[in-house]
Amino acid sequence: MDRGADVNLTGGKYGTALGAAVYCGRREVVILLLDRGADVNLTGGKYGTALGAAVYCGRLEAATILLNRGADVNLTYGDSSTALGAAAYQGNVKTVTLLLDRGADINLTGGVYGTALGAAAYEGYIDIVTLLLDRAADVNLTSGDYGTALGDAAYGGELEIVILLLGRGANVNLTGGKYGTALGTAAYEGYLDIVTLLLDEGADVNLPGGDYGTALGAAASGGELATAKLLLDRGADISLTGGKYGAALGNAAYEGYLDIVTLLLDRGADVNLTSGDYGTALGAAASGGELETAKLLLDRGANLDLTNNTGARPRDLAEQQGHQNIIHLLDSRCVARTPNEPTNNACPTRYGADPILNPSF
Repeated sequence: MDRGADVNLTGGKYGTALGAAVYCGRREVVILLLDRGADVNLTGGKYGTALGAAVYCGRLEAATILLNRGADVNLTYGDSSTALGAAAYQGNVKTVTLLLDRGADINLTGGVYGTALGAAAYEGYIDIVTLLLDRAADVNLTSGDYGTALGDAAYGGELEIVILLLGRGANVNLTGGKYGTALGTAAYEGYLDIVTLLLDEGADVNLPGGDYGTALGAAASGGELATAKLLLDRGADISLTGGKYGAALGNAAYEGYLDIVTLLLDRGADVNLTSGDYGTALGAAASGGELETAKLLLDRGANLDLTNNTGARPRDLAEQQGHQNIIHLLDSRCVARTPNEPTNNACPTRYGADPILNPSF
């Protein structure tokens, strides 16, 4: 620094020299940098701020020094993560308590898990979850990848935390996040104990939401056969549509889960139901390159002619992804047309030679 080094230059894993000193536990260097003008609230690097680095490493003394020197306890960084959220994620009760005592907003949202409560719930830290609830954390605040703290706990497979949150007023049917609901989250991961508990506590098995449309769609996309059976037995509507893949059958078809595709068809799923980005389950299988699934769907009556919302048929979708084996399969199953008599599963001329003119197609 005596030679002109910029004490606040940002870059690298730790963001700043102050962040690096904190991370490495160099107390004297931390104080020197602060005395020489280091900005305690500069953001950057993996841990966001110097305070974030202290919290991540569980360096209580360093965190105290930074707070005494003006560190903003509620500063967000990166994906809107917070120091309190990081402390909760790391499971450090003393650090969480320090931050709360120094004014951390317990309901500040940001980061993958949405809130500090969500982070602790995902990791299964029951002592921190209890502390945060006792300090007035909103159990039903929606934010983050999994929607709510209940969703975070469900994603982490933390049954004990799920029970605690429900007992403290968590709404089992709040929607939000990638999987729509806590039930959808648990269903995708195949946590049968949590799925059963949530259903017993009043979770709506047909509540729509999330990337997979419904809890059944999430289970189908996650390849969770036992969970799919449970949801069907508890009243899941097999024909509900929503999300990228349309219905649960489309979710399973895209991923190539033959056992779930078979289950859904045997339980009455409409093989030609149109919805979602791929139009039908056959379109989903074609786009996903799932040859055996496409064969099964065709054997169960899938229509080659049905399109998605952009007018693409299953063959178009396979062609877009370069799945030649699917293209050959679909070509082998199309029906030659007679002039002026279009039929389902006809071989359209735009795919190549018209079978009317070229019977060897």
